Amino acid sequence: MTRALSWRATRMLLIGLPVVTSCSAPSSGGPPADGLTIVEHPVATWEKPCTVPAGTTFAVKLDRRLGTGTSTAGEIFTAQVSRGISSCGRDVIVKGASLRGRVVDVARGDRSRLALELLDVETVLGPQPVPMAIRSAGGHAMSEEERPFRASVLYGPQARREWAPEPSAPATPQPDVELPAASELVVEVSKPVTILP
Repeated sequence: MTRALSWRATRMLLIGLPVVTSCSAPSSGGPPADGLTIVEHPVATWEKPCTVPAGTTFAVKLDRRLGTGTSTAGEIFTAQVSRGISSCGRDVIVKGASLRGRVVDVARGDRSRLALELLDVETVLGPQPVPMAIRSAGGHAMSEEERPFRASVLYGPQARREWAPEPSAPATPQPDVELPAASELVVEVSKPVTILP
């Protein structure tokens, strides 16, 4: 969704743009190539520029169950931060903050897969579209895929085929990929986030 943010707003995002009096978030909704810069924030003040480096991690717990047997593509989900981020001696994402994401793909069959996209997370400066990806979910590693969409993907076990003389033996049905409510997701900041004074 495209939204204009005025200079007098409580916060202003500059995503890959020079400092100007107003700007618009890109309609694609994806993070910029060079990270995220946040300025104009009367709620919290930094004395000097501060950067949360790429690779920084935090953890969240799902508010409800997600899985290939229960979720559908396009579904929005939420989670609560259980381990936050501090940088330059200040809290940036605090415990109890909210994160929003979207289920982008669900597949069942020979190998189940659940693909999740993270939309934004509540920071001390309000909800921000921080560039981030899920590294693990419920103790299982997730892979990041770029095509046909950018998402963190959790796969079920590879289907096993029962031995039979014919090579076309049917695959043994595989269990769904399921993440119960309160499952922990470890989230990594994938591009630097800079906060300007």
